Amino acid sequence: MAHCDDRSGWRLDRRISVSAIVSGVTCCAVVIGLIASLEVRLEGLEAQSVLLRDEMREARKTVLRVERIDERMTLMQRLLEEIRTDLRQRSERP
Repeated sequence: MAHCDDRSGWRLDRRISVSAIVSGVTCCAVVIGLIASLEVRLEGLEAQSVLLRDEMREARKTVLRVERIDERMTLMQRLLEEIRTDLRQRSERP
């Protein structure tokens, strides 16, 4: 492109070939297509991250439940051990 000396503004220079123009337009179309595909991929990743975040929340809840169950089991084992000890002591008494 070259600027004209007259008041008509910009004009296309004849030294630029049609193949160069087509090549430039094609490159622009490819770039636009790549950007669009990247946006689609990004949306997919965002959706997956939301699902993973929800799964992590559920996993944390499950971990807390398991920890509570483990604490209860530990207490029950201590109580059972005390009961065993009491039973042994009673059986050893004449």
